[in-house]
Amino acid sequence: MALLSKLRQRWTDFLHDDELKQKVYTIVFESDTPRGELFDLILIASIILSVMLVILESMHVFPHSAYLVLRALEYLLTLFFTIEYLARIYCLRQPRKYIFSFFGIVDLLATLPVYLSFIFHGSHYLLVIRAFRLIRVFRIFKLFQFINEGNSDLFYGTDFSFIRADTQPEAAEMIRKLYKEEVARSGIESVQILSPFRSEGEASAQALNEAIREDVNPAGQGQPEVMFGGRLYRLADRVMQTRNNYDLQLCDRRGKLVSTGVFNGEIGTVCRIQPGTVTVDFDGRFANYPLESLNELELAHASTIHKAQGSECDTVIIPLLGAHRILLSCNLLYTAITRAKSRVWLVGQKKALFMAIHKKGNGKRNTLLDERMKLYHHTLLCKNGPDAETGHEPMKKAG
Repeated sequence: MALLSKLRQRWTDFLHDDELKQKVYTIVFESDTPRGELFDLILIASIILSVMLVILESMHVFPHSAYLVLRALEYLLTLFFTIEYLARIYCLRQPRKYIFSFFGIVDLLATLPVYLSFIFHGSHYLLVIRAFRLIRVFRIFKLFQFINEGNSDLFYGTDFSFIRADTQPEAAEMIRKLYKEEVARSGIESVQILSPFRSEGEASAQALNEAIREDVNPAGQGQPEVMFGGRLYRLADRVMQTRNNYDLQLCDRRGKLVSTGVFNGEIGTVCRIQPGTVTVDFDGRFANYPLESLNELELAHASTIHKAQGSECDTVIIPLLGAHRILLSCNLLYTAITRAKSRVWLVGQKKALFMAIHKKGNGKRNTLLDERMKLYHHTLLCKNGPDAETGHEPMKKAG
C-alpha cells in the first residue's frame, strides 16, 4: 500500500509539474529554440519516412525479410508518433481543444491504424493518412517564415489578416467588433484576444476585458453579480485562473468530487453566484470560490501575450500599436501568432508590426542583482565574520 501511495503521489506530481509542462511545450509546439527546431526536423523526417515506408510496403517487390524490416521501422515510428501525441496532450492547459481539433484528430489517426492492424487484417494500409501531417508542417513554414527571417513582406489570406488602426481607441473599437463577429461564427471558446500590455490604454488586456464584457454579457435586471477587491464578477462571465490552487475541489453536476486543483491559465465560466460563494464551470467540472479567493480570477476575453504561453485557440486577435513599442519584439509576435490554430487578426499600425519583426530578442537586461548580492554577502561577513558558524567564506572571483 505504501508503494502504491508513493506511485500515486509521483503520478500526481508529474501531472501537475508546470515547469516540466513548459519545457515539453517549448519543444513540441515552439520552433524558435534549438530544441524546438531539432524536434521539428526529427518530426518532418519521421513523417516523410513513414509515408515512404507505406509506399515501399505496397510495392510487393522485396523479399519477405525486407518487409519485416519495414514493419519494424513502422512500429518504431508509430511509437514515436504516439509519444509525440501524448506529449502534446500533457503540456497543454486545455488538452480537450487539441484532441478534438482538426490537427489533433489527424495526429491520432496517424497512429491508430497500426494499433488497429493488430486486430483487423489489412488496416495498416491506412498509414498513408500520415501524409496529411505534411499540411500542418508546410502551413507553419508559410505563415511564420516572414517573422523568423525578419522579412517585412506580408502575405495575406483567409487565415491571416491585418486591419489598420492608428490609435488605441480605434484599435479597441475594431477589436470589439471582430471579437463579436468571430464569437458569433465559431463560439466564445474559440476566440482569444492577446495584447502586449496588461493595463495601459484602451487596447490593453484589462481595458478590452471590461469593454467586451459589456458587449457579450451586459448587466441585466436581476442578473446576479458580486463586487470584491475592486473587481466585478457577473453570472456567465468568462474567467481565467491566475495562479495555481492545489486545494480547490472540483465536482461534477451531481456534486461528486472528480479532482482537486485549478491551475494557472485554466478558463471557465461563472455559472452560479450565491452569498459568499461564486461557482465556476471548468468544462463540466465545478469549483466553488469563497469571496476571499476571487482575486485568483480575472476576465478571460483578453489576456497578455506572456500569459497565453502554453495555450492555443482557433482564432487570435492581436493589437499592435506604437504605444506597445517597449515590449514589441520578434519573439513576442511569434508567440502571439503561434497561439492561433486557424486564423490570426492583427489590428493596429504596420510600423509597429515591422518594429516587432525586426527587433530580435529582448536586448540586454540591466539589473542591480550583482551589486545586491555583493552587498548582502558583505553584510553577512560584517555581522558574523568569515569564520562564523554560518560557514560563509569570502567571495572569490569566478573563473
